[in-house]
Amino acid sequence: MVVRAALELPDGRGLNLFRVPTLALEERIGELPAVRSAEVRAILPDTLLIRLVEREAIVVWASAAGAWLVDDEGRLFATATIDPDGSLPAPLVTDRRTEATSGTGARLDPTDLAIVRSLGALTPAMLGSRAPALALSIEETDGWVLEVPGAWHAVFGVYTPTARPVGLIPAQVRCLAGLVAGREEALERIVLAPGAQTCGTYVPGAPARPGRPGREAASPAPAP
Repeated sequence: MVVRAALELPDGRGLNLFRVPTLALEERIGELPAVRSAEVRAILPDTLLIRLVEREAIVVWASAAGAWLVDDEGRLFATATIDPDGSLPAPLVTDRRTEATSGTGARLDPTDLAIVRSLGALTPAMLGSRAPALALSIEETDGWVLEVPGAWHAVFGVYTPTARPVGLIPAQVRCLAGLVAGREEALERIVLAPGAQTCGTYVPGAPARPGRPGREAASPAPAP
C-alpha cells in the first residue's frame, strides 16, 4: 500500500501505459526509506511491472527517541518492532549520547557504521566469555562500551578518522579477550588502551563470596 500510494496513479481502468513516467516513478519509489532500489516497466498491453529491492537490517539502533532498523549503508530505514518474547530482528546498539542519531531516513556517521560492523559482530564465545549475551552502547563520556550487563563493561572509547581511528579496534578486541578468558569474574570496568607494554587497565569486581577465590587487584593488563 505504501508503494502504491507513492506511485500516485489513478485507480481503476483507463491508465494509458504510453504516458506512464516510469523513470519518475522509480525515483519516487526509491525515496521510500525502506526501498534500496526500484525498477518500473510498462509492458503492453496492460501491465505495469515494479521490482523492488528492500533494505535489510544489520543492527537495531535505539535511543531515547525510539528504535530503528539500520542497513549496511547506515540508513535508519524503519522503526524496529520488538517481538512478544522480547527478541529483535538484529543485534542492538543503544545510543545514549545527548545528540543521538535517530529518526527514519537518518544515516549513521561513517565512523559509527564501521564500529558497528566490528563490535556488533562480537559474540561472548569470541572473547572467551561464558555470558549468554553482550550489550553494545555509545555513552556520552566513555564513547563505545561493550558489556555483560550486571558483570563487567569494557570501554573502547571515542573514535575519530584521524586522531583515534577505527583500525585500533582489532587490538582492543584481542586485549579484551586476553583479560576475559578464564578470569571474567574478577573484572568490573576495563579501559582498553593498547600500548607497547599494556592493553589498558581494569578495576576488579566485587569481593568474592565465601568459598570462591578472591578477586584480583587492579593493575595494568599486559599486552598479549
